[in-house]
Amino acid sequence: MAEEKGKKKGLSTGGWVGIGCGGCLGLVILIIIIVSVASGGKKSTSTPSSNTATKQEEQKSDISFSEFDDQFGSSSSNTDIQKKEQWKDFQGKRVSWKCEVTEVSSKTKISFKCNSNTFTSDTRLSFDKDEPKLMDIKKGDNISFSGVLKSYGLFGYELNKGKLE
Repeated sequence: MAEEKGKKKGLSTGGWVGIGCGGCLGLVILIIIIVSVASGGKKSTSTPSSNTATKQEEQKSDISFSEFDDQFGSSSSNTDIQKKEQWKDFQGKRVSWKCEVTEVSSKTKISFKCNSNTFTSDTRLSFDKDEPKLMDIKKGDNISFSGVLKSYGLFGYELNKGKLE
């Protein structure tokens, strides 16, 4: 009789305990997927900037998107270690490109398709504050912009301190 009570309360290995462990594993996997999607699924190679770096004058790079993508994109012949080494020359520098708008997700974020072979978007630009001009931009518009290179990864490039040109 005591054994039957234990089984009814889910104390056997085939009852609630088995479901609970499977549910925990599923929850962990779900959390990993959500975090990956929320972070853009990218492997960030950026490092925190120091206070002295933010006080320095902003440096610019004249590299075109095509040249940049040749070095850091998924079709690049560079190895990961070569990309990491080259990234040191570009991280924190302002670039100016002209690309096709794929999405305006808020008053401070816009996505672009700069490589014509990209399926959706490959570049995301963030503004420090609301940018009213974003309200007038439509998907498919080709616009000129500049931003500071923040990170690169499997899902494209992140730029911040955006400016529309």
